[in-house]
Amino acid sequence: MTIYLATADRLSDIPSLKSLTPQGWSAESKTLRAAQDEALRDYFDALASRPNVNFDDECNPALRLASEELLSILDAFKGRLPVVTTELLRNRLDVILDPTDWESGDELPNPESFRRMLSFLSAHKELRHPSIFLNRYGLFTASWRPEKRKLTSIVFQDDDTANWLVFLPRPDSPDDTVETAGRIPLTDVLRAIRQAGGQKWMRRPSLVGRLLGDV
Repeated sequence: MTIYLATADRLSDIPSLKSLTPQGWSAESKTLRAAQDEALRDYFDALASRPNVNFDDECNPALRLASEELLSILDAFKGRLPVVTTELLRNRLDVILDPTDWESGDELPNPESFRRMLSFLSAHKELRHPSIFLNRYGLFTASWRPEKRKLTSIVFQDDDTANWLVFLPRPDSPDDTVETAGRIPLTDVLRAIRQAGGQKWMRRPSLVGRLLGDV
């Protein structure tokens, strides 16, 4: 079996690949495309059969590189974040970046969004550790949800702004919720959340609170 690996500077690695470029399209292009597909299938079949190879890493190098970049950013925050927070984030990245959950069209995680989230958490150590998610645009989201109808969520943009969202039970109807949201400079986001009433459960409990059972 011949394995063809096309690279940017060696298009001839796949037979007649030049005929598949816009300048070389011809009546035989369908046949050549089939030959190309077969060659690439052979290549990936060979990867899958090799021992000690992570097939997903080789098939999605962009995701692997993105993961390495995020881990490098996290390492740069050592000493600025509590050790337990760093480890929780590292474990969460393993879940978020699981190759088996990714498709080719998915938006890769935004490193600047991740950096700003870490900067925010390191500047506000009084906050509980949030749940971390990645939205469909590749932006990192931190959420605090103490119970069913209470939620505070911050989406970190790749600039100095953030989207925030607060859900609260409606005072006159506890089974319903009030939603408040907005986009604001990241430096002002906690003030906006506090005014909306969503910062109470974000903070770590005080010593008195812990003695009273607030964990």
